[in-house]
Amino acid sequence: FQSSGNLNRKSDVYSFGVILFELITGYPAVIRSGSGNIHILRWVTPIIERGDIQSVVDPRLDGKFNVNSAWKLVETAVSCVPTTAVRRPDISRVLAELKECWDIEMALERSQRMGSSKIRSTEAFEMMSVELDDYESVPIAR
Repeated sequence: FQSSGNLNRKSDVYSFGVILFELITGYPAVIRSGSGNIHILRWVTPIIERGDIQSVVDPRLDGKFNVNSAWKLVETAVSCVPTTAVRRPDISRVLAELKECWDIEMALERSQRMGSSKIRSTEAFEMMSVELDDYESVPIAR
């Protein structure tokens, strides 16, 4: 939007990506600090590049989150915010990726409720793929 002045679906995807980063980090889009204001993308990008997921995710979670699910969520948010609009996914693709994050979390939760206190990441993905087969194939709203 900033370069073209036009609002469209791809600019909405960019905005949604910023909102995802706000949810992931617990910080607002513009982070105020003693040295001035910094946009959340400028703050989070070098942390992601270092591979430091613990510093990306909202510290109020006290590290209690699934790393694989967190990375999937971060990757989804990153895919929404390229400066070039044509490189951004359609919102239906973003929704599908968010659903994958949700399915990972639900597989882990079900596993823990079944009495298994620990589950390997590969088991979570295997459980997720089995469970996805149970869903009806329906069109995604545009």
